Amino acid sequence: LQIDADHPTVRQLIDAAASRFPGFDPASPIDLTAGVMGFSPDGNSLLGTIEGVKGFYHAAGLCGHGVAQSGELGAIIADIVLNGSCNYSLDALRADRFDEVSELQDPDQAQAACETAYGAYYGR
Repeated sequence: LQIDADHPTVRQLIDAAASRFPGFDPASPIDLTAGVMGFSPDGNSLLGTIEGVKGFYHAAGLCGHGVAQSGELGAIIADIVLNGSCNYSLDALRADRFDEVSELQDPDQAQAACETAYGAYYGR
């Protein structure tokens, strides 16, 4: 979904960003898009590292919650990057937690599980 940068709400956000970040030019061309929030099969985000991939850190699958959670997620990722660990157990958020779930190896079944998580969240 393409969003018009001249929409009053979007323009207000662009102007606010320009007032906070001196290098930001509100007249620069900008593409804005929006879409359906993504859910993982269990409705939880993906956060942390990927075993065997040195130096790769991720925070993904946050549905629409990433904005509200961004402060703490940023602190968690910073701890992991700087210290190699954080003060929280991230087991429930490991990206590889679906590797051994046989039905989720089929893309159609994985998509159906994600749709179920999405529907359950919004009380479908």
